[in-house]
Order: sequence, then structure tokens, then C-alpha cells
Amino acid sequence: MGKDQLFESLKSANIPEIVHDMLWEHLMEYFITGGLPQVVKEYIPLRDTPVEARYNTRKLQQDLLASYYAGATNSMHISDA
Repeated sequence: MGKDQLFESLKSANIPEIVHDMLWEHLMEYFITGGLPQVVKEYIPLRDTPVEARYNTRKLQQDLLASYYAGATNSMHISDA
């Protein structure tokens, strides 16, 4: 199935608005967390306080990325030796 067929199929589907809204909310949460388990775990208890949840989530994502970069840098130096 191509993208055009998929789009047409979804357009013709009769999805109740409440289901659409719930799916949209979950998609937004996935975009915020990136689907990273540790970030999701941090985000879920704070989801009722969106500013705090997003701030803490972003900070954790930055820390994880810094950790990944540090690990990759260390691996490159070890393999170069």
C-alpha cells in the first residue's frame, strides 16, 4: 500500500472525534518524550503539569544525549589505541 492509498483509506475512515483526540494526545506525548523509556517514566507522573513535565523531560533528554556522546567519544578513542 502506497502513501496515497494509506491517506485515502484514513480519510474515508469514520473515527469518532473522542478517539481521534485521545490518539492525538498520545502522539503529542510521544513527540515530547521521543519514546525513550527513561524519559517516559519521568514524564508520566508530571503530565498534569505540562511546563514542569516538558522542562524535566528536555533536561533528561539532554543529559542522555550528553551521555551517549561521551560514550561514543570514549569508544572511538579506545578503538584508535
